[in-house]
Amino acid sequence: MASPPAEPSSEVEVQQHPINYYGWGGSGRPADAMHRWTVESPKLGLRHRDILLDPGLKSFGAGRAVSGDKTHWTVTFGDKVIGKRPS
Repeated sequence: MASPPAEPSSEVEVQQHPINYYGWGGSGRPADAMHRWTVESPKLGLRHRDILLDPGLKSFGAGRAVSGDKTHWTVTFGDKVIGKRPS
């Protein structure tokens, strides 16, 4: 009889790649963040576009915080998927 799949170890090392965007005065839309990450960042020597297009990254998390007219977007990508998806 086959044994059940092993549960992921809490000691698994995951490579994480966070990228952030801060917008204010109406420039805090998701499209503004994507434009900054994909068009403007490479001009500044930043790797945001490379991270977004990296096929080795298999998981991600996204978040948004709003305070008045300021918006902070962050996206974190990882190279492993740990745990099960909710059903």
